[in-house]
Amino acid sequence: MTTSGVEAVKVGGEYWTGARDVTLALQEPVAKRAERTLAVASAGLGVTVGDAELDVRAHLEWRLSRGEVSQVSFNVPGAGDDLEVKGTSVLNWTKSGSRVDVDLLRPSRDRVALECSFTVGLGSGSSKLEIPKIEPLGAFRTEASLQLARDGDLEVVPELNGWEALPAAKLPQWGSDLVRGTPTAAYLASRAGLGGTLGLYQFTPVSGPPVLVDVAAFTGATSRDGRLLMRAHYQVRNDRGAFLRIVPPDGSRIIGIRVAGEVALPVTDEGLGWLIPLQRSVETVEGLLSFPVEVILLGENGDWDVKDERYLALPTLDAPVAVSRLTLHLPPGWESQMEDGEDEVVTDFSEGEGITYGFAVGEAEAAKADQLFQEAVSAWMSNEFDEGQDLLDELSSMGANNANIDRLQSNFDLVAGEDVDDTSAVAASRRVKEQARARAREEEEEYEEYVQAAQELYERGESEELERTLGKALKIGRKLEQLEQKESVETQMNNEALFVLLEKDKQRQEAKKKLVEVAREPSKPRKSYSTFDEVVIDFEDTTVAGELLMPDFNDGKNLLKDLLIEEEIEGREWDSMLEGLGY
Repeated sequence: MTTSGVEAVKVGGEYWTGARDVTLALQEPVAKRAERTLAVASAGLGVTVGDAELDVRAHLEWRLSRGEVSQVSFNVPGAGDDLEVKGTSVLNWTKSGSRVDVDLLRPSRDRVALECSFTVGLGSGSSKLEIPKIEPLGAFRTEASLQLARDGDLEVVPELNGWEALPAAKLPQWGSDLVRGTPTAAYLASRAGLGGTLGLYQFTPVSGPPVLVDVAAFTGATSRDGRLLMRAHYQVRNDRGAFLRIVPPDGSRIIGIRVAGEVALPVTDEGLGWLIPLQRSVETVEGLLSFPVEVILLGENGDWDVKDERYLALPTLDAPVAVSRLTLHLPPGWESQMEDGEDEVVTDFSEGEGITYGFAVGEAEAAKADQLFQEAVSAWMSNEFDEGQDLLDELSSMGANNANIDRLQSNFDLVAGEDVDDTSAVAASRRVKEQARARAREEEEEYEEYVQAAQELYERGESEELERTLGKALKIGRKLEQLEQKESVETQMNNEALFVLLEKDKQRQEAKKKLVEVAREPSKPRKSYSTFDEVVIDFEDTTVAGELLMPDFNDGKNLLKDLLIEEEIEGREWDSMLEGLGY
């Protein structure tokens, strides 16, 4: 509406004008601006590593807070022809390059959910490859999760940037249940599309015989009447053998056998010899540990002449022997006439000295060192890491050393948190940790029971029992945390939660203590407060002397003029300033 070329004034929905001429004109209605879609997207990714391929599954969600969508899109680089996209609202989908467009059955204003899956082939042996990516498009903000799992013999070592590790149970619903089996690691990220690499390592046992004897050390003593007492000490590394077959020399019989310090009962092998039951060698980061097999034999070899020459028959084994050494003690009054270097006679042994832990043959320290070492091995197999390390430290203080000690030390270093720099030992180190974790199954169950009991004790306010229970839980939890793979934080975060629970209980106890102290303080006299009565003054029928005055604005105007002149305000008329102020 215009009035004589000037728009009318709109007041309260009505138009006001004092003009004589009024012109009315219809205008085209303003088109309503399209509502902009606002969505938040989530991408949950699960990767299961098999021996031949990666099984990749993803759950995508778009949650709309404004607008609607009839199509959603996402990027999935690396997906092959076996890509599948499913969902209750999916009409059809197309893939162009790495982009996938999904048409919906009907427009959605609240939530769109999709399930995707595909596989990625793997080469043989150890390798590194990029973690599959999946990124929702058309969202104001995105978030992502990642689950990893194993379904084969490959060891998986993730290297990620921008991801936060957390227990699998802490993942949101849209990021859970996307792998086969139990997740080995879980992560969250503040945006989708982040990458990383997976190091795949295959444990390959060194090809060789099932049983290998590193050192065969024989010590014999003869008497004048020809009796022979022999101790055969074998350092055995057993990869996959069940027995060690031993055939005594003619005229000798076995009178005792010990395997790793424990008495063993052999069984006959149908006249071919005796079968000694073997334990499996303990695996370490640096290889298999050897263990001692001791066989005591008694035989007859005829009376000794004044001058005699004899050949000594030794027991035979069905396993290869790397080094053999023999020490023979002649009857009193007899001595050898053979010189050093004659027919393999030596004054001192130059090979196989590891069997004596660096000490001279026959010294008592070697026997003590062997006992301490076997106790250290038992401590490792019982997951008593502190005890085992103390035993190795005691061996070191004695001056004992050999390859076995170094191998076992590598295991204790591993659980103490030292990184393995040699890539060839990565698979072995992870395998060692997994074996130790498997031995801790009962401790895991006990740990979970203590954690549950601690929560209940905290809720009941039983502080003393809570502190004892938390102490037991944290003692086990510390050990279990040592056995976690680097990418897993399950036990670590559970232990941190237990520390928080302990601190909260202490704060609660302090608060209770202060309340008790306040309650026991003597009462203080209350302050007296003045009271006021409400007084109402009624001015009706009240006569006030004097005259009513009308304020004179000219006085204020003149005063303001004087002030403006004193301030020497330039560039603007003071009259217009006064008008602006309402004068």
